[in-house]
Formats: sequence, C-alpha cells, structure tokens
Amino acid sequence: MVRYVERHELHDGRVLLYIDGDKKKPIWNARFRLPGVNGYTLKSSGTTNLAEAVSWADNLFTEMKVKVRNNLPIKERRFKDAFELWLKEGATCLSEHRQRLHNSIGKRYFVGFFGEMDLVTITDAKVEDYWDWRRSYWTKSPGKDELANVPNAAISPATATLKMDKSLLNQAFKWFKRKGWMVTLPVTTITKSRSKKGVEKASTTRRQHFTPDDMATLIAFLEDWPSKGKNGLHKYYRALMGHAVMICYYSGLRPNELFQLRWCDITHHKGNVITFHIAPTTKTGERTCVVMPQVLTHLEELHELTGKPMDGKDLVIIGKDGNAPEWGYKTLKAMLKDAGVARDSFGRTRTLYSFRHTYATERLLAGVPVDKLAKNMGTSVSYIEKHYDHTRNIQNAETLNKSNVTIDDAAELTRQTVLPTGEKVVDMDFLLTD
Repeated sequence: MVRYVERHELHDGRVLLYIDGDKKKPIWNARFRLPGVNGYTLKSSGTTNLAEAVSWADNLFTEMKVKVRNNLPIKERRFKDAFELWLKEGATCLSEHRQRLHNSIGKRYFVGFFGEMDLVTITDAKVEDYWDWRRSYWTKSPGKDELANVPNAAISPATATLKMDKSLLNQAFKWFKRKGWMVTLPVTTITKSRSKKGVEKASTTRRQHFTPDDMATLIAFLEDWPSKGKNGLHKYYRALMGHAVMICYYSGLRPNELFQLRWCDITHHKGNVITFHIAPTTKTGERTCVVMPQVLTHLEELHELTGKPMDGKDLVIIGKDGNAPEWGYKTLKAMLKDAGVARDSFGRTRTLYSFRHTYATERLLAGVPVDKLAKNMGTSVSYIEKHYDHTRNIQNAETLNKSNVTIDDAAELTRQTVLPTGEKVVDMDFLLTD
C-alpha cells in the first residue's frame, strides 16, 4: 500500500499528485480517475519539482480525457513492445521457419520504422511513409551501414517481398486490435514508388537466371572447387553448396524448400522418375515436385558426403551440427565470384533463387506447358507468364522474323544450343530480345 508523504489534488480530486514515502527519491506521482473508466490510472512525472509535476499532470489529464472520449486506449503502447509480445504468441503455433521469417522481417524493418511509435498514432499516412522507407532501406542508413554483412540483401525489394511485408504487417495490426491496443486498422496498401521527377519507376519483372554458357562454366568449375578448400570442414561445406545449387537447378525448388527437404521426402518411381515431397511449412505449402533425373547423381554423392541414410528423416542439405546450415549465402557468393558468373549481363547479382529462375526458363524453352510447370514449381500461371514471358519471343523467333530475313540469317536464327541438361533449344545469343 502506498504511503502518501505529500498530496496535491487537481480537477476536483480526479487527479491526485503524491510522493510515495517508501521510495528513496521524492518523485511526484499521479493517480488519475477518468470518467467512464473503472479504477485508477497511475503515472510517474519523473520530477521532484511540484510546479513541473502540476503542469505535466494537467496536460496528461486533458490528453487522456480526449482518448476516452474517442474510445482510444489510455495506456501508451509502443510498437516494438507490442510486436515482441505478438512474436512470443506466434512461437506457440508457427513453424521454426515462419518464426525466423517473422523475426528477421519484423525486427529489421517494422521495428526499425515503427518501433518507438505509440500504436494509436500509426495512421494510414505513416504506413505510406513506411513503404518509401522500406524501398530505400539498403541505399540509406541504417541499411546502407549493414549492407556489407548481409550479402544476400536485395537492394530494391521485389513486389512479392513487399507483399510479404504487407501480409505480416496486417497480421500484427489485427492482433493489436484484438488486444484493444489499436482502435482502427491502418490501410496497408503498398503505395507506388516514384522517382525524383514524380514518374513511377519501371519494375523489373525478368528474373536473374544463368545462360547455358554460364551454367556450363559453373558446372565445370564445381568439379574441383570443393577439393581446394582450406581444411576438411571447408571442403565439406563447399561440396554441400555445390550439390545444393545443382539440385535447385534440376528441380526449381525455392531455397527454403531445399533446406527443409529430408531424405524420406524423396521417392524413386519407375522409369527413372524422381519426386520430392515439399514440406507443408514452406512458402506455398505441401506439394509433390517432379525433378529432373540428373539430380540422382547429386543425391548419391550427398549420401556419401553426409553419411545419412537415404530413407531417414535427416535433412538432405545438412551441416556438421545436424541442422540446416547458416553459411549458405557467403559460400554461394564466393563460389559464383570465383567461377566468374556472379552477375548477369545487366550487372545484377545472382542468388540461390537464380537457379530456380534458370530451371523455369529452360523448362519453358524445352516446351513444357506453362500450367504444368507452374504446378510443379508451386506457383501460378500468371506468375510464370509475367516473369518468363521473354521465352515466348525466343521460341517464336523464326516466325517473328520471317518476312525480313535472308536465308543465311534464318539459318543463324535457328541455330541450337545444347543445355547442360542435354536438351537442344534455340540459341539465345543470336536473338535480340528484351
């Protein structure tokens, strides 16, 4: 029970300023009795000066009455504190992957922008400001300062990435509202990015993939790259990364799908058909993925490398500690740089996702129907058409140029390239495409 040493009443006793006699420092505290609110609201002024405490209490009482009148929460709750509580609740029902995703996106971007804001002050306009801040995160502080330590960072976030941000932000806001910490939900529509002249920036829809020549270069490079490691552990992880990228190339898996793949998820069927059972905890959920038969060589070598049984529950891509490796992006960056294929012809950095994009490009060039490819890759037909539409021009090159080419030109246009998979497709180097 509080032992009042000094008391001072304001607003007909609705505000009581007092000093707690059990505390060492004579700080003025306040007890507020608000109309329509059960119980008292307690606050500390942080000052030992009565005049300052009176002014503070008077202003705060007025602010709280406005909040009560507008059905707003009286207690201030910062975004970062509320978000931390939301993460803890999510830990009881989310997969480890989802927890890591929520932590990484939330703490870097959401807390980085909204962190100190009171939840009731987060308006539609503040969310609009967030999208501009998010797009420029890696080109300005604080992202620019930490870029060297995050080699896989996308300087300009893709539309799909921003949509993921939006979905996660909506989940958090709705939870805050259910808790009574927010009265209305801010509109989280992703606003368009504009250049300095006010013209909307053109979005890049074509994905960074590897050309047939680049893939051939990389495959040749990987033959002896692992053996050049500094020690046994270094050689192990180099070999592991080499097999990881080739499995992505021959299957079109997303990186997270690959890193959750277990030996028991792999099935060998008649006719040299191999399927991967994709885990339900991945981005688009559970599915069966038919992979190219060339993947078998890498699976057999991984079995020999890791010593794990091919029918067990161990991860296929597994670190020495028995977990999915955390080394991936640095090793991949070094591997692609040493092989001379780290960037595409436009100077864009290639990532582990680039092998998925290469798989999609080559499957389309080989004549796989869009709907069947989309289903196998766990994506939509519209997504395939949007990001890989350039392959149609390549396939239709002879028709597109039929009326204005010579016989010799036509012969050049129909030259074929043999892919690393052994298939023949129209040689892209002889075509002028977007």
